[in-house]
Amino acid sequence: MNYQSKIHSIRKNNVVTIYVPNFCLNELSQKFTLDIINTLEKINTDTSIDMVILRTVQENYFLPKFPIDDKSFSANKILKSDYFIKLTQMIQNMRAMTVAVIEGTANFISSSFLKAYDLSYATENTAFTNKLNINSSELFSAKQAEDLGLITRVVPTDKIDITLDYLINTYTVEDE
Repeated sequence: MNYQSKIHSIRKNNVVTIYVPNFCLNELSQKFTLDIINTLEKINTDTSIDMVILRTVQENYFLPKFPIDDKSFSANKILKSDYFIKLTQMIQNMRAMTVAVIEGTANFISSSFLKAYDLSYATENTAFTNKLNINSSELFSAKQAEDLGLITRVVPTDKIDITLDYLINTYTVEDE
């Protein structure tokens, strides 16, 4: 298999949706993070783009790539890494509105990353944890994540695309 092109984007009018395919887990490695940053930098230079939506294609949202049993990895070490900080700052400083869509599971790192977005939606089946590794006994619901302020809103899986379309149309109308 060729994994050279991991991310792709689709532009519809003034909105770009970035899809992040993955194979098992999103590999938030340094190289992959820099690929996302480069994509965002290109988008950010286009002044006709008003909204950027980032979606994962598989079931997990930006779980860092690391050996699960490697005790040298810690949440703070990842959060303080140059490439994680640069990606977070890139999202925070985007000229366009930024929206994250989470479907699946999200760990502590993912939750920290979500804070950089203007809006973040999770489907009702999304599970969160305050730990680095995903452990089913430590998961909490998307509704609890919404109550804690980790995400903007829980949206039913079958309504996520309609919700995004409504957001896009509303944002475009208000912007004109």
